[in-house]
Amino acid sequence: MESSNFTPKTPYFAGQNYSAWSMKMKAYLRAFDLWDFVENDREPAALPENPTLNQIKRHTEESTKRKPGTQSKKSSKEIQINNLRREFEVLRMKETETVKEYSDRVMKTVNQIRVLGGELRETRVVEKVLVSLPEKFEHKISSLEDSKDLSRMTLSELVGSLQAVESTNVKLIGFTDSDWAALEEDMKSTSGQCFSIGSGVISWSSKKQDSVAKSTAEAEYIAASLAADQAVWFRKLMNDLKQPQIHPTELFCDNLSAVAIVKNPILHGRTKHIKIKYHSIREMVNEGEVQVLHCDSDDQIADIFTKGLHKFRFETLRDKLGMSSISVKEE
Repeated sequence: MESSNFTPKTPYFAGQNYSAWSMKMKAYLRAFDLWDFVENDREPAALPENPTLNQIKRHTEESTKRKPGTQSKKSSKEIQINNLRREFEVLRMKETETVKEYSDRVMKTVNQIRVLGGELRETRVVEKVLVSLPEKFEHKISSLEDSKDLSRMTLSELVGSLQAVESTNVKLIGFTDSDWAALEEDMKSTSGQCFSIGSGVISWSSKKQDSVAKSTAEAEYIAASLAADQAVWFRKLMNDLKQPQIHPTELFCDNLSAVAIVKNPILHGRTKHIKIKYHSIREMVNEGEVQVLHCDSDDQIADIFTKGLHKFRFETLRDKLGMSSISVKEE
């Protein structure tokens, strides 16, 4: 039986499954009695004086075969570093992510690069975070450029400055209410609405409805539809001001029937006589622009815009609006 000489193929590292590749490379080097040289990081023994032809041949083989293993070990680390650098460059902050969560994700990749011997300076990390933030942070970044030297700012200082923007409550909230058949001369209802950002009311309205409502639920439904139109306009304005509303704007109504009509378009018997234009609120809900929620009548701030109230109720809602009574001292 004829014997055939088999030369194992040098394992190639493609940037993935490093553990499996290292085991194959170890077995490959052992097949040529070279693993000890790699493991101990030493060169093959020097040739003796007046070496024989076989000694010269063996020394040459050991020297040339050791180099691919060392180069592969070095190139594998470089490949890992390059892959991590590419991953670092494409990192972007998600809309649902906080600045702290994003910076932790960036530093995880940075630390992996540094452990492998790669270099990534603090200024480069800060620059990366700055250019990959959402638009809502642009005004804060502009103010930082005017007041501080960004080239000397650390990542922790940057995160601390940007977290102040996140802590600012820019959530838009609306309240809607109505007073059914409030006007005796034409029996039309009065709609009231207000919107707030944080603790401050930014808009309020009290207006007579265009048509006569046949029930309290219909009057509340029409008022909610008008408030939803205003909410969509505010959402566009907030987006222009670099304060996009990620979640649907909460619109609070104290009438359960009106909330049910918004959520259930199958109530044809109660809604078929309502003007079509008021049903646009359903489309806004389906598109995630507005979310109509029920609230208790005691918490309905918009009640102050629909009718006259007794003193205690009026002062309570006035305080919830963030307003106060100013007594003018006569001279």
